[in-house]
Amino acid sequence: MPRPDVSEERKAQILDAAAIVFSQQGFADTRMDDIVKQSGLSKGALYWYFKSKDEIILALMYRFFDQDLDNLDHLIDGNESVREALLHYIKGLVSVFADMQTLIPLVYDFYSSAIRDADKREFFKTYFQQYQTRIREIINHGIVVGEFKPTDVDAFTLTITALIEGLFLLNTMGVNMPDLSQQFITSVSFLLDSIQVE
Repeated sequence: MPRPDVSEERKAQILDAAAIVFSQQGFADTRMDDIVKQSGLSKGALYWYFKSKDEIILALMYRFFDQDLDNLDHLIDGNESVREALLHYIKGLVSVFADMQTLIPLVYDFYSSAIRDADKREFFKTYFQQYQTRIREIINHGIVVGEFKPTDVDAFTLTITALIEGLFLLNTMGVNMPDLSQQFITSVSFLLDSIQVE
């Protein structure tokens, strides 16, 4: 009888362990042996799936961003208005950001290393292209159903993307936002007000 394929389960086990260790020790101070110990797997198993810490952090980035894109794919499946769905998505995004607070420095380390690393830069370029495609489709849907006024959808999409990224960065840098979720809702609402059909 053939053995069941457990590769996805093992990868998830390694990534879960890495997330814990990175959050406790930071990326620079974490050794592959630390991840082996936390995962409960053998060193050989770890290296079978991931050759380096960079590969692991990239896989963690994919995990987070793929979930975000999946959330956007299902954003207008329900009975909410497009505006309500977007604000609901924003609240969820802030909640995820809060839950992974200890890993946020790793995300920004990855961002900064992308300035010097073409492969990482390509990763972010691809993600943001996919992200903006989905936001564009959502805004266009709002226009088609008569909820939003005709607008420069590309400019609107870039603006909302910059707003979200900028608020997260400002929060990470310690800019005082007593209620991050409310700040996001207020800021995105300002943008949506500009295209809302009255």
